[in-house]
Amino acid sequence: MNRYLVFVKCELSLDKLKNLLRSEGLNVIDIRKGKLIEIDLIASNDTPFLDYIGKYSNVISYVSVGKNSETVWELFNDMRFWEVHEKVESIWRTEKDEERKKIEQALILLAASMIKYTKGNEIIADKLISSTLSLVSELPEDSLSLLNVLSTLYPERCISIDNS
Repeated sequence: MNRYLVFVKCELSLDKLKNLLRSEGLNVIDIRKGKLIEIDLIASNDTPFLDYIGKYSNVISYVSVGKNSETVWELFNDMRFWEVHEKVESIWRTEKDEERKKIEQALILLAASMIKYTKGNEIIADKLISSTLSLVSELPEDSLSLLNVLSTLYPERCISIDNS
């Protein structure tokens, strides 16, 4: 069994689409709305899940979870917040530096907030944003710049500028 994210365009409500897909026997974990509708499901390799999903929506693309090569930044900009959450969480679990760990935790909370928002749960999204801001307020001021956050996650992609 593999976990997939299928990106579709669809006029049905998220609940209606989820119920229809589950009635087809698909193991739908969740459905979220970002730039596209994101269907999160578990299926075996031989299950024609794209055919079932295609009966009710226009399938744009799909990815096998954990097999993508996009960066956290690319995923975030593409509103694929669940994947951002998972990717940053895997970094956070093994992080030893406490300041970097807090930055990563803030990004995890931000992604979780955006997941809740895309599911229409604005109250929980607001609470998670508050938690994110509270955590960020504990960080030293020099660690709050976007460049610093990006360089923490992607040191190999940053260019050092010599002012001499």
